[in-house]
Amino acid sequence: MFHNYESNYDSCIVTITAANADCKFTYLDCHSDFCDDVVSFQISSLLLGCSNIEYLYCDKNCLQLSDIYAAHLIIKEQSGKLFGTQYLPYQPLTGGMTVDFSEQRILGGVETVFVVWKGANQAIFNFDYNIDNGIITFINEGKYSVYMTNGAIISHPSHPASVVAGIDVFSLNIQNSPLSNIKIYPNPTNAVVYIQKESESTPKLKLYSLDGILLQQISGMEIDLSHYSAGVYLLSIDGQTTKIIKK
Repeated sequence: MFHNYESNYDSCIVTITAANADCKFTYLDCHSDFCDDVVSFQISSLLLGCSNIEYLYCDKNCLQLSDIYAAHLIIKEQSGKLFGTQYLPYQPLTGGMTVDFSEQRILGGVETVFVVWKGANQAIFNFDYNIDNGIITFINEGKYSVYMTNGAIISHPSHPASVVAGIDVFSLNIQNSPLSNIKIYPNPTNAVVYIQKESESTPKLKLYSLDGILLQQISGMEIDLSHYSAGVYLLSIDGQTTKIIKK
């Protein structure tokens, strides 16, 4: 058996390989005793090329659901599947940016359940966040936790498989207060946003992505978002800017 260690001070890689084809791994205990959201010294990937593994105890590491699902397919006995909860490292984001969990969305033909919390309360869909095919767009700033479970993964009853991803969303510093003498609706929208003004002049509209890219520039009383992906955009109306949400 070979045990290789590599380090770049911020992280390390440990590789365990068999010396020859006759060496079989059947038991792997890599669980962590650290507190729930500490990700130091935890396994972040698991390549199971061996079909002989019979026991895996990996609670409180930072594995993806897809890794756990692969282990579930290999290990035959439910008593050997001590998967537990995985804690992914916190990610800092600017409001409206997305986190892509699309590869975790369907496992074994079963859709993953995503539950989003903001602090101690469950986040509000279409207000705090949107989700589309496993891609989550955050709208408002705050400290979020995304909980992922999938019914296709069979595990030990005392160690049900789940993954928690922590997301820190920072403020955009853009006021979302009502525009002066201007009404926009509906917001959120599936397609068209309409503009209503007190004056009869036709407003100049500019639609931006959150990273400042100009997407549309027109004069009119409506703007069509039907061909854009779900998320948050910035709409400038005669120089006044507000957030609009595409569902």
